Amino acid sequence: MQSVNLSVLKQPEFWGVTAEQFEIKETHLSWVFLAGDDAWKLKKPVALYFVDTSTLENRAFFCDEEIRLNRRTAPDYYLGVATLNGDPDAPTLNGSGELLDTLVHMRRWNSEQQLDGHPLLTDDAATLAVYLAHYQAQCAPAPSDSPFGDPTELAAPALLNFQQVQPVLSERQDLEQLEQLSGWADEALKRLWPRMSERKDQGRVREVHGDLHAGHIIVDDWGYHCVDCVEYRSEFRFVDVISEIANLVMDLEARGQQAFANRLINAWLETTGDYHGMWVYLPYKAYRAMVRAKSALLQLEPAKISAEASTAPLTLYRQYADRAESYTQVAHRFLIITQGTIGCGKGELSNRLVEDLGVIRLRTDVERRRMNGMAIDAPTDAELDAGIHGDAASDEVYRVLARHAEQLLRAGFPVMVSGSFLKAKQRERFQRLADAQGVLMVILKCEPPSAWVAQQIRERAVVAADTNRANLNVLAHQRAAMEPLSGDEETRTRVIDSSDKAAVAALSTSLKQALQPHYG
Repeated sequence: MQSVNLSVLKQPEFWGVTAEQFEIKETHLSWVFLAGDDAWKLKKPVALYFVDTSTLENRAFFCDEEIRLNRRTAPDYYLGVATLNGDPDAPTLNGSGELLDTLVHMRRWNSEQQLDGHPLLTDDAATLAVYLAHYQAQCAPAPSDSPFGDPTELAAPALLNFQQVQPVLSERQDLEQLEQLSGWADEALKRLWPRMSERKDQGRVREVHGDLHAGHIIVDDWGYHCVDCVEYRSEFRFVDVISEIANLVMDLEARGQQAFANRLINAWLETTGDYHGMWVYLPYKAYRAMVRAKSALLQLEPAKISAEASTAPLTLYRQYADRAESYTQVAHRFLIITQGTIGCGKGELSNRLVEDLGVIRLRTDVERRRMNGMAIDAPTDAELDAGIHGDAASDEVYRVLARHAEQLLRAGFPVMVSGSFLKAKQRERFQRLADAQGVLMVILKCEPPSAWVAQQIRERAVVAADTNRANLNVLAHQRAAMEPLSGDEETRTRVIDSSDKAAVAALSTSLKQALQPHYG
């Protein structure tokens, strides 16, 4: 039973606002009173299998935790813990007298600020990915002696999903699919056990959000902010960072934002360099989809996507079970490399193929800067000053990229490597990799008009506060160093005017039809 008379709190006068400024929202765990520029969350006294807020002490603890966790990402929105004091029928806010209950005091945000109510432009995915990568890097890693992130601890909830769902299903097709998914999960856990242990040893298991989806990210003039962290179960928060990204990507895909989702995972990988995480990425996506399927079928919580609110529980379950199954399917792997000079449009071309084909992209410029301790968005003249374009340095970049590409192909993903590939030996290295992995390699030779290339270089210099001379020096160096394709290479090459958007779109469609990639 709530320790204060709710009818009092439901009056706008209590909060000092008018009726037009007041709104109440109710979840299965709390009441939220939206009053003017403020929001006040009162936790319900409930005792559920995953949270116990039945006592005043527990509610106070979880209010403190909610403030602690969310101030990591949204300090301007999570203002502190407030109290209700005095007479239960006439409480005062932050007053004197007996403590009746505690509240989380927040600065109110509009629903339009939430990512699920905000227009999603694919070019914004990189900004969001950088924000998420930096926030995750600041989160505390799981103690080495804790159970968090251990494969044994991961197996239990994954398999429990199937055990809880099975008694509720009755149709043969649903039960057969569930058995297939359960078997796949069991096999994946056994196969990836060493990889999951490595993830914890690498410090990738951290105290992150706990339930990151589009509705829990807001946007304002200062950027992105994660909100509404899970405060009540530490095992929900201490997870692999790529499991959190997998949950967000799965959620975006369920919202029909496939292109944005593809750009997001690629930008996150480029920012973090965490290609090792792709060993476990799809199993985590399948697990997250099954959690959502179970929640829908058992009606454990309201739908996270507003368009799904009126969907019948069994129908919604099937949608997410089908999504989980799609993540278990073996992708058609392939390898794409580009050839072209600076300013030839490789970046925009590769962005289009990331969006349309779901490839995992590797970029020579990003890896070159990472290997030399530079920011991945450093200007070209900084690269020249660092002297990192020599033959030996370039060889090392391509060697590292080949190692990443091999890992991604072995993990089951189609790969694209965006670089100049001026030298025959650079291209030969990746052809040997493709042959060893039994996949087709395609070379995309970017040949836009020279005037267009020059214009791109001038624009890049202005935007990046770069020097036009530095970029022109790189262009001249690359043109002089480019070795022609061999006759054998030409049979695997498609020449593209990368300045022509229609031609790029046609190429994307043609490659999609020919290579039949896995989406996700």
